[in-house]
Amino acid sequence: MPDLSTLLDPFKMGEDLPAQLEMVRRLAPLHCVACDGYHLDWAERRAKTDRETEMFYNPEFMSGILAAIGRLHGAGHRFLKFFIAGSADTKLLAACAYAVHVQKYLPPDAADFHIMDACETPLQLSHAYADRFGLRLTTTKGVIPGDIPKLSANLLVVSGFMRFIPDALKAPTLARLHSLLTEGGAMAFTQSIRTKDDRAPSRYECGNPAELRKLIEQAAFVIEREATTAISLARGSEDRRQRVRYSVLATSGLT
Repeated sequence: MPDLSTLLDPFKMGEDLPAQLEMVRRLAPLHCVACDGYHLDWAERRAKTDRETEMFYNPEFMSGILAAIGRLHGAGHRFLKFFIAGSADTKLLAACAYAVHVQKYLPPDAADFHIMDACETPLQLSHAYADRFGLRLTTTKGVIPGDIPKLSANLLVVSGFMRFIPDALKAPTLARLHSLLTEGGAMAFTQSIRTKDDRAPSRYECGNPAELRKLIEQAAFVIEREATTAISLARGSEDRRQRVRYSVLATSGLT
C-alpha cells in the first residue's frame, strides 16, 4: 500500500516541488522544444516561491471539485472519470487526488484520471506522481481541441487553460469538452482574468467573466454556481500581482 500521508496533507497534496524541479530539468531538454521554457520556468517558480496548493491558492476551485464529486454521487455515479484539460505539472492531478481521498461519497479506488497536454514533460511528471500513490492514470499528448481523444468522462477539470486557446477556438473547445461528459457529468472550471492594464505577456487572455460565462453556457453547460474572487500573486509588479479569478461549477445538462 502506498504511503498517503503527504497526499492527505493539504499543504503538500503529495507534491515534492524540489524533486519535481530536478525531474523537469532532465525532461525539458528532451520534450520542451516548443514550450519556450514554460515548464522549466513554472517548476522553478513553484519550487522557490509557490508553496500553496489549490486548497489555499484557489479554494473556490477546490471546493468545486469536491462539490462535483458530491453531485455525481447524488446523480447515481459510482465511478469517477476525470479529464484534466491541460496541466503544467502535477498541481491539478494532486488537487483531484486529494479531493478523491478526502471525500466520503465514493471509495478512492473508484477514480480514474486522464490528462491531456501538448507537451510530454507534465505528462511524465503526472505518471511519476500517479505511480507513487497508486493512481490509475492515462494521458494523451496532443493539442486541444483537435486531438482530444474519443472517451467519456464525468468530471472535467479546466484550470487556467483558456488563455492558451485562440479566441476563435474557445467556443469549439468548450463544446468538445462538453461532448465527453456522460449524463449528470460536471465541470470544475477556473480562469484568471487579466485586466487591460496587466502587463503580463499576452496569449489569448480572458478579460471578462461575463464573456466566459456566455461561452460556457453556449457549450450547453448548466452553471450551478460561480464566483469571482481577487487573488494576490507571490511575485511581479503590483499591477500584475493583483488579479481576479473566475471559478464555475457546471453540470452537463444531460439527464
